[in-house]
Amino acid sequence: MNNSLKTRLCALLLAFSFFPVFGDTLYFENGSTAEGVLQNIDTSGLQLKTPYGSMNFPKEGIRDISFDEESKALGFFEQKQFSEAVKEYEKLEGAHASDFKGHLFKYKKALCLSKAGQNGSSASLLMDVTRQKDFLFRTSGFFQLEQIYLLQKEPQKALDLLTQMLSELLPDSDKAKTLLERGKIFLQNNQEAKAHENFSSVMEKFSSSPFAKKAKRFLKEMKQEKEWGEILQKIPQEMEKIKAMRWHYQNLLLYNPLIEECETVFQNSGKFETKEQALLIQIDCFQNQAEYKQAGEAQKKYIATLLKYYDQGLFSLSEIRSKLEECVARKNDELSVLFFEALLERKSHDPDFKLDEIFLKYQLVKLYQKSNDTKRFIGAVERMKLSDYAKMTELQKVYCRESWRMLIEYYYHHRQLERCVNAISDALKAIKDEEFYYYTCLLMGYALYYSKNFTEARNVFSIVLKGKPDNPYATPMKQVLEALDKAFAKAEAQKTKTLP
Repeated sequence: MNNSLKTRLCALLLAFSFFPVFGDTLYFENGSTAEGVLQNIDTSGLQLKTPYGSMNFPKEGIRDISFDEESKALGFFEQKQFSEAVKEYEKLEGAHASDFKGHLFKYKKALCLSKAGQNGSSASLLMDVTRQKDFLFRTSGFFQLEQIYLLQKEPQKALDLLTQMLSELLPDSDKAKTLLERGKIFLQNNQEAKAHENFSSVMEKFSSSPFAKKAKRFLKEMKQEKEWGEILQKIPQEMEKIKAMRWHYQNLLLYNPLIEECETVFQNSGKFETKEQALLIQIDCFQNQAEYKQAGEAQKKYIATLLKYYDQGLFSLSEIRSKLEECVARKNDELSVLFFEALLERKSHDPDFKLDEIFLKYQLVKLYQKSNDTKRFIGAVERMKLSDYAKMTELQKVYCRESWRMLIEYYYHHRQLERCVNAISDALKAIKDEEFYYYTCLLMGYALYYSKNFTEARNVFSIVLKGKPDNPYATPMKQVLEALDKAFAKAEAQKTKTLP
């Protein structure tokens, strides 16, 4: 090997020895990468120092950047330890507050916060970085912000943001995606005309974009959904025709074609409202045809579909509660019972399911009482644990008191007097409410009276009246007490006469 070659080889090895083995990495939209040390980002593009010299790259087409110094933060991110990743990015952001990396680390911190469920903090940071018009990932930041608004159930904010994006000079691919996202939100808001307009714009203006295929699919689905809706609109008329027939139609399975049509719509529609309508019609058809087992299965399918949409983030808890209220308003008690029981079961093993457990139990108490299902009614009240009363909110205490009042009245009116007295004794140990106290004491006194425990009845009324002579139920208490006093006086007089 001659001296000249040795010199060049040593120089090359020396250059590599001063260049970091693990440098920064640029990730491009086409899947390729470039490694080196990112020296700057400005209006002209990105400057990357490599072993072969400096290279310039345009901003367009860059999907992501990973820096050698953020390896620890990336490790936490990959392990889903998002809070730890946030702390690391905060350090990096502080260290680069005055250079081009500062906003990049702030952006990555925002993504970690979103993953950690801190959407409000994430949105605040994203709004900050997207205000910088030359920020490398500004458009990506906008789309991240849009998703946060949708998660927070603020579709109008998301629409306003997308409309703002369209007013700027975006690349065609970003314009196509923005129009597509707007169309999806309009579709979720049942604004079909505006959704159709946005999807059509994607196909007409950006026909070569991959988003055009997605827009075409949405338009096709919208057309199909319209057809499903038209089918469902006709079914109630067919049901009325069957009901108008004079013979005993329940055993003739005349509803089967309508049931099959509803099943086809349910299986193929992607819209919850359409699926819901199909299932509710199907339930009515089964019930009209006296196929109660199949009706129950359809009811369970309805509830499972609703919870599936919730699990997928397509339904919020407030929307589930609205569906509960609609269900009760339709006076479909069987479906309502299944619904409340399913939600209670979900609540028992899902701590993030924030529906009020006491509210659900109270609704079941009312439904079981209404259906005269005594065993389940009593069981539902007993699930309203008195030992938890002190920890309940004021509204929950109202539900609990009302439930136990209903049970006490049931025992009293059905002359299960011993159970009535025991239920009142248990309730009064936990429930500290003046009106409830005086009312249940009145029923306890009556129950003891009709049980011929006259002395105990007299003691109850005497103690209550002594404590508050003008309580809301003082008049009937005094009437019974006077009658008892007369009876005791008469008995005493008779006893005296019989003495030798």
